[in-house]
Amino acid sequence: MASSITQEILQNIELNFIAVLNSFALDLNKIRSKSGIVRKKTRDLKSGDIIIPAGCLQLDNPLQVAEIRETLISMLAWDKNCIQNTKLDEFSFLAIYLDRSKIFKTVFSEVGCQGSAYGFQTPSGRNILLKAPNKLKGCSMFLSDLRLLVVQSHVIRLLEANGYTVLHKNKVEEMSRDLDISELLDSTDDSSPAATTEINSKPPSSSQFMDSLKKLSLDPDESKRLAIEPEDASVSTDDCQANATDQHEESFKNLLLNLKRIIYDKDLWVGKDGYSKNINKVKIFEDGNPTPLLKDALIESEAVTSLTHGQITCGCLHIVPQSQSYRQQQIRLIRLVLLDQSFSESQLVVGSVIQKGKTVPDSAQSFYRARYQQMKEASEMRYGPDIDASEIVRRVNLLTSASVKVDLLGNDSHNELHLEVAETDRPAESRLGSFILYNTARVAALLNQFNEKVSKDFYPPLPPVDEVNLALLREEEDWELVFLFIAEFPTIVKQTVEVVFPKDGKYLAKIHTHKITKFLESFCKCLSAHYSRYHILSGNEEHLLPVMYARLYLMQSAHRVLLNCLHLLDIDALSQL
Repeated sequence: MASSITQEILQNIELNFIAVLNSFALDLNKIRSKSGIVRKKTRDLKSGDIIIPAGCLQLDNPLQVAEIRETLISMLAWDKNCIQNTKLDEFSFLAIYLDRSKIFKTVFSEVGCQGSAYGFQTPSGRNILLKAPNKLKGCSMFLSDLRLLVVQSHVIRLLEANGYTVLHKNKVEEMSRDLDISELLDSTDDSSPAATTEINSKPPSSSQFMDSLKKLSLDPDESKRLAIEPEDASVSTDDCQANATDQHEESFKNLLLNLKRIIYDKDLWVGKDGYSKNINKVKIFEDGNPTPLLKDALIESEAVTSLTHGQITCGCLHIVPQSQSYRQQQIRLIRLVLLDQSFSESQLVVGSVIQKGKTVPDSAQSFYRARYQQMKEASEMRYGPDIDASEIVRRVNLLTSASVKVDLLGNDSHNELHLEVAETDRPAESRLGSFILYNTARVAALLNQFNEKVSKDFYPPLPPVDEVNLALLREEEDWELVFLFIAEFPTIVKQTVEVVFPKDGKYLAKIHTHKITKFLESFCKCLSAHYSRYHILSGNEEHLLPVMYARLYLMQSAHRVLLNCLHLLDIDALSQL
C-alpha cells in the first residue's frame, strides 16, 4: 500500500485545483505554499475536513478569485471522489467535507483485507545491508548502547514496512530482540570493554593491498589522484620519483591521506546532512605499518563484501552512535578512494542518552531495574497479591520492555534523549509504554468478549462490512479516530523513511524513528477517551445491533493499527488486561 485514502483524496483535489489555475492561464508560482496547496485539518473537523488556505493565491481581482472557486467547486462536484460538500469559509479559500460513510467503508475494508500488512508496502526488490557496532550478550552496557540496539531493531522494521529487504538482519535483531528483564538483571555492572561481533574483530588479510599502496605512494601521478602524501611535507613525490633511494622510501613510511581534498574532488556535501567540516588529513601509515583507522577501513570493506557476496543492489546503511559518527565518515572516505567500493552508502546517527535527576543510574542494567520495579509495584497495586506469580513476572516483563523501548524512541534518533531514571516518583514518560499496551489489551478484551457472546448465541455474528450501516457512526470522535489515525497510518509509516541514500553528495540518512511512538501516543489518547465515553457492546435487541456492529468495525480497525504499530516497535502485546 503506497498511501492512505486521505492522501489520495488530497492529491486528487490538488490536481483539480492546478487544472483550474491552468485553465485561467495563471502562473503557478503565484501559489504561496511550498508544502502543498491542499491541507488536511487535524482539529475542528465540524467546519471541514480539508481546506485550501485563504492566502494561497496572490491575486488582486476578487471577481477572478470567486470565479476560480466556483470552477473548482463544479469540478469537485463532478468528480464525486468521496467528497460530500464544499463551503465558503471566512478563514480559507474553500472548505471541503468528505463523505464519511464512504471513507469508513473503504478504510474498514482495507484494514480487514490487509490485516497485519495494513500500512506496509510490499517488497520492491531494493536490498539494503544494515551495519552497526553491536555488543555481545552478557556485556555491560550503558543507556546510549541500549538506545542504539532499540533504534537498530526499529529501523529494520521501518525499512521492511517501506518495501526494503534487509540483508542479514538476524545479526542485528538477535542483539535487541531479547530485551527481557532476566538478561539485564543477571548481567554484571562492571565497565569492562565491550566485545564486538566476530565480523568486526576479524583481522584483515590485506598484505597484498598494503604492498600495492606503498608502491602507489611512490608514483607521483597516483599519489596525487589518491590524495596520498608523506607526513614530512618537505619531501615531495617528485623528489621520490627522481631519486628512488632507500632514504626517500624511508620518508614514505608515514603516509597521510588528504580526506578534505577527496571531499572536494568528488563534490561531496559538507555540513548538515553531509560530511563533517572538520575532516582533514588522516594518517594511514605509521612507521611502515597501517594505522588503526586504515585497518578498520579494510575490516569494514571485507565485512560488507562477505555479507553481500558482491551482489548488493541498493546499498549499505551504517547506524552509529554520535561518538563514532566522525570516525565512520573517515573510514567511508578511505574506502571510497582506496578500495573502489562504489555502491550507495549512508549514515544514521544515534544521539546519546542524558540522564536527569539526582540519583542517576549509570548503566542500562540499573535503568532496567528501575523500570521493572515501577511496573511490578503498579501491577501488584492493580491486581493484588492473589494473582499467579508467573503471570505477574510475564506481565511485568512485557510492560518493562515496552516502557524502555517507547522511552528510548521518544525523539528523533540523531538528537540527544533526556530521560528521568530515578526509581522513585515514576516519571511520566515511563507510563507511556504501559498506557499503549493497556489500551491495546482493553480493545482486544472487548473484541474477545463479543466473540464469546457470539459463540453462546447471545449476539448474531458480525455481518460483512458491506451490510453494516456505517452512517450510524455520527459522533465526531468516531470520525477523528478514522480520519486522523486509522486512515492516516499508511502515510505515517511512509513518512518514517524519508531518505535512505541521499543524492548530491550528501551522506546522512533521514529515518524518523520517533514518528510511530508519537503517533501511538496521540492515537491511544483519542482511543482511550472514545472507549470511556461510548458504550460499544449493547444488549442483543435488534434495534441496538446496527450501531454496535458499526462501532465493532471501528474497534477492529483500531486494534489492527495498534498491533501493526507494536510490530514496528518490536513490542509484544498483552494477551489480556
